[in-house]
Amino acid sequence: MVKTLDRSGLEDKLGALQSALASDFRGELLTDDFSRTLYATDASIYQQRPVLVALPREPEDLEVLVKACRQCEVPITARGGGTSLAGQTVGFGVAVDTSKYLNRLLRVVPDQGWAEAEPGLVLNDLNEQLKAYGYMFAPDPATAEHACVGGVVANNSSGTRSIRYGKTVDHVEGLSFLCGEGELHSFKVMDREGLARSLRGSTRTSELIKGLVSMTKSNAELITSRYPKLLRRVTGYNLDEMVRGLISVGYDLPEFTGLRAPAAPPIRGFNPASMLVGCEGSLGLITRAKLRITPTPRFTGLVVSHYNSLKEALLGNAVLLTTDPTASELMDRMVLSLAQKQLSISRLMGFLEGQPDSVVITEYTADTKSELEHKLKVAQDLLSKESASYAHPHFTDGSLKTQIWQVRKAGLPLLLGLQGDR
Repeated sequence: MVKTLDRSGLEDKLGALQSALASDFRGELLTDDFSRTLYATDASIYQQRPVLVALPREPEDLEVLVKACRQCEVPITARGGGTSLAGQTVGFGVAVDTSKYLNRLLRVVPDQGWAEAEPGLVLNDLNEQLKAYGYMFAPDPATAEHACVGGVVANNSSGTRSIRYGKTVDHVEGLSFLCGEGELHSFKVMDREGLARSLRGSTRTSELIKGLVSMTKSNAELITSRYPKLLRRVTGYNLDEMVRGLISVGYDLPEFTGLRAPAAPPIRGFNPASMLVGCEGSLGLITRAKLRITPTPRFTGLVVSHYNSLKEALLGNAVLLTTDPTASELMDRMVLSLAQKQLSISRLMGFLEGQPDSVVITEYTADTKSELEHKLKVAQDLLSKESASYAHPHFTDGSLKTQIWQVRKAGLPLLLGLQGDR
């Protein structure tokens, strides 16, 4: 049964909620005004002060918390790095922050191409640990220094390299999660036989999977005809992935022809976990994520093309997309101007030539140095012939590439720092 949330009276329920948590919750519970005010905001313009902040210490704390909140009729909002731009991580019930304690990389199996992590692990920390194995988690949102695995999954984040590697949903192998009743479930990729076994099962998890399969089959034609075919569609539930998954295990359904990134892992079965990806916590609270990991490219290089107008930059980017880049990112006049006024950023901008109105940063990867040099030359030659770029130097030095990406990733904080109405 769905209930309409009513924020009035939540303060009165706080005592009952604390009592329900007193014996079994081993994490921290914060009720002071300072902590609640800190968690009232994220990277968006919205503010909602929670009645309680919970910092679970063990995975079992999440189950205790969900059951207690259900009993006391207090809503829950999961939170990691607080980098959401549309208010997804603020709420007037309980704010659950997993980043303090539930932040471990649990397992890495490089020969099978997957790793398991807790929801509070920061994305940059995940990739730093994966470096030792020669792997990375391919989706790379600009907020990777703060964004956590749980938030990246719940948001279906993509990032600068999405044109090559796709979205988070393409890189999730399985998820463990708590539903609204506090029951723990695990979803994973299933082949034809595995799905058949699940559909014959009588567990609550099997019932959820049966419901997903039934809903997808009944609405497959509507889904395939009406869902956007965009490469970076991250809004709404991933019903299109349900259709693709069922087709991959032999179901006769209308094919969904939406775009997929060229280096996204292939669809290897029906994956009900895809429905949790991008759901913003509305279907469950993630407790563990099994992620597909990607071999780190051996060689990378950048081409930075300079333009005298935004229109020229957009047309130049269209030319560059024909060269199979790994990433292509635009910085316009406003971002460049703000960056030049920020001392810590302006000192990193020595790679610019002249005073461009806009620049496009294009990344290429290769297995050999000669292959990379060829890709960079092809891009530069094409820019000279078919674009208005007045300069397009390339960069292969590691420190210079890092500086260029630092300037690009500073764009969002710089824009958020602008004064005035938003």
